[in-house]
Amino acid sequence: MGLLHRASALASPAVTLLEAGNVVSAILLTRALMETVAVLADLHTKLIAFEKTPDVEAMDSFLMKGVF
Repeated sequence: MGLLHRASALASPAVTLLEAGNVVSAILLTRALMETVAVLADLHTKLIAFEKTPDVEAMDSFLMKGVF
């Protein structure tokens, strides 16, 4: 599952749960969503840096940490 798909899959049920009054579950999903967005922001930063100065080993290391 891609990160954008994961963000979407977390956001929608979080709203539904909050509207249903299930606050704790909504908070947990919202936290997971925030963590996913943080990873996306970090990936964006790394890709911008990689575009300027390609360091294949550093990019590979970053991506492998995220995958495994």
